[in-house]
Amino acid sequence: MKISVIIPIYKVEKYLDKCLQGVFSQTYKDLEIILVNDGSPDSCPQLCDEYAKSDERVKVIHKINEGAAEARNVGLRAATGEFIMFLDADDFWEDNDGLKKLVQVFQKDPTLDIVLFNVQYFNENTQRFFKSVKQYDLTRVIGDRNAVFLYLAEYGLFSASANIQMIKRNLIINNAIFFEKGLLCEDIDWKLSLWQNIEKVSALNLCMYCYRIRRDSTSNQYTIQQSQDFLYILRKWINMPTENLQFKSAVMIYLSDFYASFYSLFFMMKREYRAEIYTELRQMKTILLGAAKTRKALLAKYTTLLFGFNLSVKLWGVYGLLRKWGIRGLKFIFL
Repeated sequence: MKISVIIPIYKVEKYLDKCLQGVFSQTYKDLEIILVNDGSPDSCPQLCDEYAKSDERVKVIHKINEGAAEARNVGLRAATGEFIMFLDADDFWEDNDGLKKLVQVFQKDPTLDIVLFNVQYFNENTQRFFKSVKQYDLTRVIGDRNAVFLYLAEYGLFSASANIQMIKRNLIINNAIFFEKGLLCEDIDWKLSLWQNIEKVSALNLCMYCYRIRRDSTSNQYTIQQSQDFLYILRKWINMPTENLQFKSAVMIYLSDFYASFYSLFFMMKREYRAEIYTELRQMKTILLGAAKTRKALLAKYTTLLFGFNLSVKLWGVYGLLRKWGIRGLKFIFL
């Protein structure tokens, strides 16, 4: 049961060895490790070639820079394993038996399409790990897709990340579930497309994936493209035609939580395009008022009903700045 591990590579020379050592140290050895060099301008191309020379399981694809979405698509088309896993090159795996545990779940039930697992976080500045407080109720994360999705959405457990599940490759290829090229938040759109096509799910409370919190990983402010991509995904999936009402309900609950995130991000957007984003958010507020079920979405809903949309967005925006940067974050209100 071969696993294809797809790793997009771009400007990660200082993190690449840690990432790959976590893969090489897995006790499950039937792997195909696909390094997609996305036109990285540093020493990553040479490092990738050196890893390929030292381990025959490593395959390197060099391509022009087109972004993480297309790099993953290239990896998917080249993959030959029965299962697919994604790993970002600045993150890493911590449990050496992690892959073996995931494969064992599929071995017990070959009809499964996907097995979810969990995540922990590594703060690069403090060099400390911390785990997500949310764990799966494993009695509810097994079986029918709609029931599982509804449970995950209602309890705020549906992660948009493409990296924290093992997936049957045929499910992806047969249904052409590829990442939309050019999107900066491609995981969200891809994950919803994936869940449209799966039938049977399982999960482990396995905190194998380590997400590295980097000071330089993203800008301190959201770009206009990031914000517009988020809104594009909201519009696309709110208007998704489907006869499956249970699945649609789960999507709406997830999108209401996703929408609520905009409130706390409002002042992280530059001043010159806040008005544009504000107008679009206001036009879509029915998703929050009509489908809120998670704690975050319900709080955003009730503050909107109590204080009105305008004041609520500003209050949540200040909260988002204070939570992320403390008092010094308030400067972004004026930037």
